[in-house]
Amino acid sequence: MLAVLSLRGSPTRRAALSATAASIVWALEATFIKSTSDTLTAFGVTGTAVRWPVYALITGGIVGTLLVQSALHVGPLGVSQPLMVAVDPFVSVILGIWLFGEHFNNEPANIAVGCVAFLLMAVGVVVLSRTSPPDLDLEPAVAAAERP
Repeated sequence: MLAVLSLRGSPTRRAALSATAASIVWALEATFIKSTSDTLTAFGVTGTAVRWPVYALITGGIVGTLLVQSALHVGPLGVSQPLMVAVDPFVSVILGIWLFGEHFNNEPANIAVGCVAFLLMAVGVVVLSRTSPPDLDLEPAVAAAERP
């Protein structure tokens, strides 16, 4: 749905939607990797080849790569990169709880540390994606290349 919505709109909107869709696909890829590994352990290589997880893994890898490339191509990196980095672990945690019955230690200190770490990661990604060294500024290089 997000990928379809990313086909229209401003470059910023398109990049944000593509990046979010890519992050969700990569989070799903983690579940497909786990399912494929479990299938491989239980049924061997031949048994894995006739079951769905390996094909979901391959398809997810292709779709995820296309969505990442779309997100990086259609809009600003400052929009797509933070979303790709922050949404993936968030969705992965939700999928781990929902699909695999994982759970967290309920101690308030552990939950607080996890929340603060996630917040610091998200802020760090946003700050890093909005800054670049001065020598990476392409404007002077483009202007110089256009001069006769």
